Amino acid sequence: MAFSIGLQILVELSSWVQKFLSLKVILLLHPHIMTIYLTHGFVMWTWGSWVAVALNDAGVPYWANLLVTLTTTYAMIFALASVLTPLIECKYI
Repeated sequence: MAFSIGLQILVELSSWVQKFLSLKVILLLHPHIMTIYLTHGFVMWTWGSWVAVALNDAGVPYWANLLVTLTTTYAMIFALASVLTPLIECKYI
């Protein structure tokens, strides 16, 4: 609770944080934030762990394992977000 209150105060009072959160890249993610939040754990604990273990078993160096796991995991998260967000936001009248 204290952490979330501290972050809220930081966002409200810091012009630097406000400028950072107003970057076009951050604003482009805005519609997908909830989808990313809902899927990141699932993707990281399934896909990410499978890739890391498979690369480790193949004898890939640790630094390369980290880079490949990071790249593929975030690519999958953003791909899922672009597909799932319109489905989640679909409103039936």
